[in-house]
Amino acid sequence: GGHGGGYNFNPSHGGGYNPNPSQTGYKANLPQSPKFDGAATSSNSSKGIICQICNKKNHSAMKCYNRFNHSFQAKDATQALAALTINDPQDSGWLVDIGATTHMTGDAGKLKNISPYFGSDTVVVGNRQRIPITHIGQADIYPNLSLKDVLYVPCLTKGLIS
Repeated sequence: GGHGGGYNFNPSHGGGYNPNPSQTGYKANLPQSPKFDGAATSSNSSKGIICQICNKKNHSAMKCYNRFNHSFQAKDATQALAALTINDPQDSGWLVDIGATTHMTGDAGKLKNISPYFGSDTVVVGNRQRIPITHIGQADIYPNLSLKDVLYVPCLTKGLIS
């Protein structure tokens, strides 16, 4: 679970660092800034819902700008990630936060910028069988969410997001 911290972002206390905040759309969760960006509240269909990440009204976890703010820690980050998956109307083929040590998939079609993996690491599954890693790449799991260094493990039936 999360630590509940991060509500008072202060870069001098190690809360996070972004060298180009204006270029990335990054916004700190400052107490004196109670209003959200217009993009988070522009849809009338979002009225009355509560975000599973920051617990604020009028936007979903998919629209929450804190989703990519690494200095923000939801009260329960695992629950917030699960909410992103549960609220996705399509079966994306990914399992979220199952305790994997890295992201991996058995579907090479989900990867881009794919290259051969020359390391000696393997994936150890529940029956202690070692499964080889053959490639590594990047996966786009949502329109604005990419995972880097995703391992391609051919026999997996679902993608694992660590």
